Amino acid sequence: LFFVGCHGVLAFAQQSVPSGVAAIVLATIPFWILLADTLFPGDQRPRPIALLALVPGFVGVGLVAWQNAEQAGISMLPIVWLLAAALSWSIGTVLSRSMSHQASAIALSGMQLSIGGAVLFAISWLTGELESFRPSEVSMTSVAAALWLIVSGSVIGFAAYNWLLENVSTSLVSTYTFVNPVIAVLLGTLVLGEPFSRMMLVGASLVIVAVVAIWRAESSSNRSTQAEADRPMRHLSLRKT
Repeated sequence: LFFVGCHGVLAFAQQSVPSGVAAIVLATIPFWILLADTLFPGDQRPRPIALLALVPGFVGVGLVAWQNAEQAGISMLPIVWLLAAALSWSIGTVLSRSMSHQASAIALSGMQLSIGGAVLFAISWLTGELESFRPSEVSMTSVAAALWLIVSGSVIGFAAYNWLLENVSTSLVSTYTFVNPVIAVLLGTLVLGEPFSRMMLVGASLVIVAVVAIWRAESSSNRSTQAEADRPMRHLSLRKT
């Protein structure tokens, strides 16, 4: 779900979609997680205000997708693939949360990375991609980028992600995605010369506003829960005094 359903599909879709747009669409991950928690409630049932924050987020994604298709002259199918990738990551997150008490964050991350990588390798072999691979044609820049993604993005970043799933609310953890669109759109425009418009800025802003609203709602809910948990202790302390 993480590395085939999300990263594999993302790599496939980005052949025809700008990187900034892909990052904005993947910023819908917190929305999918909230919907999963609403449909299958556990110990982290989302607040109604957090669900209301979904609306501007989906409107923002729609604006970005429409602008991208209009400017680049592509179909909406890659956008659908990207939404499916975000959904796949979200389902993987919810399942990982339920299994976090069964193994350490490092062990769980290692298993997921290994299995996901093995399945991706098998898919590339079955589709014939390995036949066209020429190691001598790989530049040092590509090697450096791959090493950076392996160490920082996968080993360190994914282990931290699993640790946070065990110690922080899932909706709060997933809001890391609000940083990605800002950086990706900026780098895509400045470095790769990808198209950008005011309407895309509006859409990106709606996504970020929605994610921040979810974050504040979850933070407020956590403070209220903690206050209710502390109230009996304070009452007991006063009685003893």
